[in-house]
Amino acid sequence: MVSGLAVADSRGPFANSRLVNVGSEMKVEVGNPVMNENGLVGRVVGVAEGVSRVLLLTDVSSRTPVLLDRTNSRAILVGDGGPNPRLDYLRGQDPVKENDPVLTSGDGGVLPRGIPIGRAVKGLDGRWRVILAADDGAIDYVRILLFKDFRQLANTPRLNELPAPPPVTAAAPAEAPIVPPPINPTPLPTLTGPSAKPLESKPLAAPTAKSGPAKTVPVKSATIKPVPSPKPLAAVKPAAPSPSAGPVDIGDIPH
Repeated sequence: MVSGLAVADSRGPFANSRLVNVGSEMKVEVGNPVMNENGLVGRVVGVAEGVSRVLLLTDVSSRTPVLLDRTNSRAILVGDGGPNPRLDYLRGQDPVKENDPVLTSGDGGVLPRGIPIGRAVKGLDGRWRVILAADDGAIDYVRILLFKDFRQLANTPRLNELPAPPPVTAAAPAEAPIVPPPINPTPLPTLTGPSAKPLESKPLAAPTAKSGPAKTVPVKSATIKPVPSPKPLAAVKPAAPSPSAGPVDIGDIPH
């Protein structure tokens, strides 16, 4: 971090900023967070040789991602020109209560996580606002954190070094796996109707002396059988005349 002295103060209904007497010669860059002994003050928005402009959290163009320490809920701290910026985009059910500590969340990689900002209070307009911790003391001497993004916190060359692969040892030849023979499932018969079974054609055995004539297999069909013709009536033979009968007429005897 770099310490500096606030040499100018710009206040108004829309703009709240400070000028600090350190700049690019001390490796200060745009986006660096600025804080005093109590908490976050703002961030650097302009750098020149020997001077830097700090945008305060109360400026109307200030947007800071924050979290509530008690519930770990996220929100956006929005400046509106007043002394107490408001909390917008609160998520969750009852995410904030009176006097909950508010910290930077580190979302987006612009600010590191955990810098104290203040405590939550209910404003007169019914919205949740933050009493800034930086207002507990004078913003005369400030500290600029030389923080650009989280990549500078990691040893990038070390992370890019790929470990050497382990040595490959000759392994014994693996035995060929036993492949079971393929199973051919029996195909199911094709049904042509409800609970219908196909008829199988079987050869008929030759008739033998004991078995008699070959039997025919009845096959269901929709053909109509013909009605057999009636048999002719047999001729009735006349009875022989008894001896007690009278004379027989020759015309009555059939020829």
